[in-house]
Parts: sequence; structure tokens; C-alpha cells
Amino acid sequence: MDRKSESATYTHGHHASVLRSHRWRTALNSAAYLLPHLKAGMQVLDIGCGPGTITVDLAGYVPDGHVTGLERVGDVLVQARALAEERGVANVDFVEGDANALDYAEGTFDVVVCHQVLQHVKDPVGILREMRRVTRTGGIVAARESDYGSFAWYPDVDGMEHWRSLYRKVASSNGGEPDAGRMVHAWARKAGFAAGAMTSSSSTWCYSTAEEVAWWSGLWAERTVASAFAKTAVAGGIATEADLGEVSEVWKRWGEQEDAWFSVLHGEHALILAPRACRDARRHGAPNNSSRDARCSFALPDMRVVAARLGGAVQRRGFASTARRLDSYGFVGLGQMGYQMAKNLQSKLKPSDKVAIFDINPEAMEGLETEIKAASNGAAVELAASAFDASKDADTVITVLPEPQHVRAVYKSILTSSLPKKDRVFVDCSTIDPSTSRQVAKSVADAGQGTFVDAPMSGGVVGATAGTLTFMLGANARTVPRVEPVLLLMGRKVLHCGEQGAGLSAKLANNYLLALNNIATAEAMNLGMRWGLDPKTLAGVINVSTGRCWPSEVNNPVRGVVETAPAGRDYRGGFGISLMKKDLRLAMVAAREAGATMALADAAFGVYDEAERLDECKGRDFSVVYRYLGGKE
Repeated sequence: MDRKSESATYTHGHHASVLRSHRWRTALNSAAYLLPHLKAGMQVLDIGCGPGTITVDLAGYVPDGHVTGLERVGDVLVQARALAEERGVANVDFVEGDANALDYAEGTFDVVVCHQVLQHVKDPVGILREMRRVTRTGGIVAARESDYGSFAWYPDVDGMEHWRSLYRKVASSNGGEPDAGRMVHAWARKAGFAAGAMTSSSSTWCYSTAEEVAWWSGLWAERTVASAFAKTAVAGGIATEADLGEVSEVWKRWGEQEDAWFSVLHGEHALILAPRACRDARRHGAPNNSSRDARCSFALPDMRVVAARLGGAVQRRGFASTARRLDSYGFVGLGQMGYQMAKNLQSKLKPSDKVAIFDINPEAMEGLETEIKAASNGAAVELAASAFDASKDADTVITVLPEPQHVRAVYKSILTSSLPKKDRVFVDCSTIDPSTSRQVAKSVADAGQGTFVDAPMSGGVVGATAGTLTFMLGANARTVPRVEPVLLLMGRKVLHCGEQGAGLSAKLANNYLLALNNIATAEAMNLGMRWGLDPKTLAGVINVSTGRCWPSEVNNPVRGVVETAPAGRDYRGGFGISLMKKDLRLAMVAAREAGATMALADAAFGVYDEAERLDECKGRDFSVVYRYLGGKE
């Protein structure tokens, strides 16, 4: 074999600003398309592993297997090894090497993966050949590459397009390809992979919150003037240091925009290594379906199918930008939130899928069925006679219920001896206490009926209707790739908070803080107005100062300060005061169980309890405490 070495220059280098972004990467945000297909005992090679955050994560997906991280630059491997030691991960090692000439025998690995590597090399086709060479028959070669030409941002701050043009020139001068994401499948064909054995998809990184925007803009503002990118630009006569300084300031200006948003598109490609006989047949012009052997059939039913490992038939699996979707769903609980969530879920599934729905209110079921039939799209719908009937054939069961006692009762009715054994995943989106959730999770595990996860949400009825909910997920890391795609059919964001129960803990901690902030905002606005301050002026001061919070900025309790806030509608709509009282009570219960001191909890609960008893406050948004406190309207 020709032992050539890499001749291209890595555009970013390993400056601290670059490594910060590399350390942010995880298997979930950078390799989710691959995770459902990793199995216990697999041998995995991660090429271009950098500081090892993805590599160490991957090791958790192949128990009794092993992951090797390979990197050209030995210095950064010190960080990777330290990370593995810190996390106590033993089935991973890190080696220095060159992807152009891998020091491994043919067929060493089950999976060979790279992330943002091919865009920085001189010969991506040659590296794909090497990846193919060291992959076992039936194994997977996987690559995820960004596509700079498809990056999108808002607002269009003057100078941002100049930055992209400058980056493209520097990357090209280094021998790389900044638009690699759209090209990997073509490179793979040149490297010998059969077209029918490829699965291509895409996914994005999106930076939209104030924290995300500040982090992303800060990285680029720094690396533009301090990383290897800057040195190459100046040395190659592409830009002067003054030019780079101006581009850095552009990034800072963009990051200061209130509505800043940035999307990084990636192409994702899974390449199945065919058995040798099939490869030989392909070289001699045999058609795609020439063999009756399932191992030699490359006519994939759709773009979400991947092959089993050597010796197995082709299996139907989702190999899209996230995890696979299952075919049969159960949905229990069609209240204000659940009704809209079930509607979104059904509409975004395939016609070949099925959703069985149940609610104790038959009118809710019939109403949803009528709406679905009128829309004439999405999965088939079945009205179930009970929660058990909705769950018996389902691969995924979603529950959205009011209180802990309802969750216990529903799962008791489902987990009977007559429930067929199945590796289900139960996703409870109810807001209940973590202790009850853990008890139910144990009952599911003890019954051998699959896995139970908690996924409470925020966004209210408006978010449920628009499909923009945020889910706080409590689940084992291996379960996340199976659950996340389902939740994203009903929402916009999934935040993995930790093991089962952690999603509820995170939500209740947040809502406890929200409950206090809401009262404090109402008190501060009332105080300022009694001192003669204009409410809009006071809110303006608060919202550029340390008192800024969601109740002051978005849900201000004084009518006219924020036009869209419930205060302008006599506190109608929004997040009901009874729901806030419920969440506060649940947080207090969980705090007592955890032995945590909540010095303000009782006083806050008393405010909401007394306010809810008043006719002028009952049934209204929780910001109505301003009225309860005697605020000027």
C-alpha cells in the first residue's frame, strides 16, 4: 500500500478557541444519525477525534466493545485521555496516526466514523478508501461534514458574507473543501461504495438563545484573529491583520443582535460495506437486484434503511439525521396540551404508521379523530377503549396526565399480566414529582415491558399547537436516540437533563424560580409605580439590569408594558395560576424528599393559594398575582 501522508493544512488548527468548540461536541449533537445502529461488542474507529468528547460518548454505546480515537496531532490526545479517565470510561483508547495510511489490517472495525474531517484533507476519496479497507464486511463507514455554502444566519449584519468568502478562500488554499457536506456521497462512489448501499441525510447545529449566540459569536471573533486560520490568511496574502480585526468585530456585532440566529448545516452519510462477492459482482456490471441473497441486495426500500451486519438480512431502520421512528404509537391523555401534541404527532408520521389514542373524555377522542380525518394526512388513527388498549400493540407510548395519582393509575391499568411482552418505550410528559416518576419507571422495568422516561415540557398550549415545545428529558443516554426523534415531532427542542427523573427535577427547579420571579416582579412593578415611575420606563430599566427575568421581559404583569402579555387581556390565557400552584407544590414535595431548604417556598405558595381563591384572579395567568397584591391597573 502506498503510505502517503496528509498534505493539506488543517484550517482551524488547535487554538484554544477551536478546542472550546470541539469540546462542546457530543455523540448526541454530532453523531445522532449513527447511534441507533451501535451495538454491544462493536469495534469502532473515530478518525480525527480531537479532544475526544464524541469518542468517549461513543464508548458508552458499545458495552463490551471498544472505541479507538485517532488524531494526527498528539498534543490534543492528552485532553482526550484525561477526559476518558475523568469519566471512568475504560473501553476507549487514543492513538496518533494519519487517516491516509491507517495502521490497521483489513476488516479490523465494525464502524469507522469521522466528523468534520474530510473537508480539511487533500484527498477525501483516498481517506474514504482507507476507512473502507479497515471496515469489516457488512460494517458501516460514517461521515458527517459541514457545508459552509449552506450556513444561514439572521440578521444579515454587514460583513458576515465577507467572512464566509474569506473562510472559503483560506480553506481552499489549505487544500480543503468547505462545502464537503454536499459532496461526500459522490466521493464515496469514487472510493468504491455502491450507490444503493449509501444513506444520506442532513442535520443542523442551531444557535438561537442569548447564551448560544454569545458563545458562537465569541468563538469566531477570537479564532478569526488568533487561530491557524488567521495565520494562513495573512501568510497567504488573503487578508491583512487589519482585515481580520474588522471581521472579528463583525462577529461581535452580529452576536449583539437581539434576534441573532445561526444554523450550521451538515451532510450525514452512512456507507454500508457490501460482502466481497457483491463488490466483485458490482465491478463486473451486475444489476442492483441480481442476487437473491439478502446480503447482496442493494435496492433499498427508502432512504432510511441500513443493512444489518454480515450474515443478517436487510433490516428496516431509520438512518436519518436522528434516530429511527417506530411504527406503532399509543397516546394517552387528550387535555389542552395532549390534544395538540397528539395532533402534531399523527400529522408528521407516515401513513403506514398507526396511533392509538385514549382519553377518559370520549368527546376529546372523537373531536381529534374528526380533525385528523378532515386533514387526510399522517398516520392512521385508532380510538382505543382504554389506556391498556392504546398501549398493547405500541412500540412507543406517550402519556400526558394532570397529577401524580393519574399517572400511577394509568400505568397500573397498562402493566397487567395480559399486556404482551415488548421492548416499549413509555414517554411520560406529565409534570409530576420525580419520586412518583421513579416508582412508575421501576414498575415498568419490573414488568419487563421496556423503558420509562420522563419528558415534561414547556411552551404551554401555544407551543403544543405550534409544535414548538421544549422537552426536558430524563433518560439513560442509550435511550435518548430512540426517544428524541419522537419528541421532535411534537416540539422544537429536547434537553437531555440526565437519568430518569432528571427531566422533572430540572423543570420543577426552573418553575420554582419562575414562581418566585413572578411574585418579585409584580411587587417591584407595584412599588415603582407607587413611587411615581412610568411602568414602561421601570420595565426598561429592569430589563437592561440585573433584575431582568422572564416575568419582567416577556410576561410583565402590568397592562401595556408588553403588548402580547396576558395582562393586556385581563390575564386570560397564558400559564394558569392553578398550574403554577401545582408545580410549586410538587417542587416543595421534591425538595423535602431531597433535604433541600426552600426558605421562600411557603410564602410563595401562600400568595398563589390565596390569589387563586379570589374570583378576580381564579382561572387566569399566574401573573395575576399583581392584581392580588393591589397593583395599579
